[in-house]
Amino acid sequence: MSDQVRVLRILEYVGDRCAVESTLQKGYIPSNGMKELSTNGGKMIVKSTIMELFPEILENVESL
Repeated sequence: MSDQVRVLRILEYVGDRCAVESTLQKGYIPSNGMKELSTNGGKMIVKSTIMELFPEILENVESL
């Protein structure tokens, strides 16, 4: 049996609100949720969360 591991991954999205929201909606893993996956005979659970409930509105954006 293979070792069981846990990896914490946080992603940051910065950009036009519409583009960010669209990208999150199209993602394979829910923005706030859980998905069970089976790959190559192994089982895996991926959990995801967004740190803030609402997006931070950036006042001054120099460049992205």
